[in-house]
Amino acid sequence: MDVEDFLQYLSKVEKKGLVPTSHFLLNHEKRKKHMPALDEIYDLILNTKLVGILKQDEGKFKIFYRNNNKYDLIIIMAVKRTNPDLVINLVTCHIQEIKKRLRKDD
Repeated sequence: MDVEDFLQYLSKVEKKGLVPTSHFLLNHEKRKKHMPALDEIYDLILNTKLVGILKQDEGKFKIFYRNNNKYDLIIIMAVKRTNPDLVINLVTCHIQEIKKRLRKDD
């Protein structure tokens, strides 16, 4: 699966098709002081344009969403199933400073 295919799936997924793994939930709980609430994460995925994407493996992608003016929310997602219903697993999540994504030209 390439990035374009994944982006099409991501644009069609419904909230019920976003399935957090136990690893995702554990990391979210550990980092909840700095993380958006789960419902806010679902809202970001469903209604916000992503700011970056990297293919990590077949069907697995590292997605960057703008969290605020200083941090991005990074979510690793994996397409689990496309038929009959689209399911995208939320594998893990963390916060990263925007400056790691944005590189200043010298």
